Amino acid sequence: MKNKSFIDSYLKAKPTSLWHYTSYEVLNKIMKDASSGRDYMCFWFSNPLQTNDSREVHFFQDHFLKKKRRKAIYSVFEKYHNIIGHPFTLSLIHQREGYKTYPFCDIPMWGMYGDNFKGVRLKFNFDLLKQYCQDEKEIKLIQCQYLTESDMDDKARQISNAKNDSENDMEKIYKQAICFKKCYWAYENEWRLVVWKNSIENIYSKPDGRLYTQIELPLCLLEAIEIGSKADQDAIEGSLHLLKKKLISKGISVQFEIRRSKLQFGYV
Repeated sequence: MKNKSFIDSYLKAKPTSLWHYTSYEVLNKIMKDASSGRDYMCFWFSNPLQTNDSREVHFFQDHFLKKKRRKAIYSVFEKYHNIIGHPFTLSLIHQREGYKTYPFCDIPMWGMYGDNFKGVRLKFNFDLLKQYCQDEKEIKLIQCQYLTESDMDDKARQISNAKNDSENDMEKIYKQAICFKKCYWAYENEWRLVVWKNSIENIYSKPDGRLYTQIELPLCLLEAIEIGSKADQDAIEGSLHLLKKKLISKGISVQFEIRRSKLQFGYV
C-alpha cells in the first residue's frame, strides 16, 4: 500500500456496499428497537477527537493550533467550533470483494473491530445509504482522506496564509478534517457517517469522559449480517432468523440476508 498510484486506484473505486464491524453483544443493542417492532436500528456514534487511537488524526491540535498562526484565523476556528459543535462518527469499511487485496484487508478488520472474528459485520447498500444521508441532511457520508504528515502541514499552511474567503475555507476544512487519517491506514478504505451537535441534547457521557450520541438508521439500508468465523455461528444464526420472523410477523419488510464468513483458519 506504499505505492501512491495503487492507493489512489484502490480508494477511488465507487463502493456498492459498506461494512460495519462489531461484536454480537453490540449487535443486540443495535437491533433493540427492531426487536420491539420498529423498522430502525440504533447506533452509538462516538467523538473521534477524544480518542488516543493512533489511527486518528487530530488535525487542528497537531498541525494547526499548536503552531504560531494568526490570531484572526484562530478566532475563525473557534467560531466554527462553537457553531458546528462536536463531531460524532460511525465507521464503515469499503471491502472490494474480488479485488486483488481481498480478503487480506478483510482479516485485520475482523481482528480489530469484529470482536477478534467472534463478532459480526453489517453490510449496507451504498446507494441507499448515500441517498438517505442526502435526504436526512443531518447525517453526512464522507470518505476518509489518507494523508502524509507533510500533506497535513501543507493544508494547515494554506489555511493560515489564506487572505480571501478564509472563513469559508475554515468551515470546509473543519468538516473535512474529521475524516483525515494517516496514509498507512489506507488499506482500511474507511467511510464515515458524521453528525455534528452543538447542544447537550442527546449527547451522553461515558465514565471515561468520552461523548456519544444515538443515531437511528432505517432497517431497509441493511443488506446482510455476516457472522464471524470464530463465533458460535449456529447460535447467532438461529437468533437472527428468529428476529427476522418476529419482524415479519409485525408487518416489517425485512430484506437483509444472514450468512457466515467464508474466512477459514488452520491450526498447527
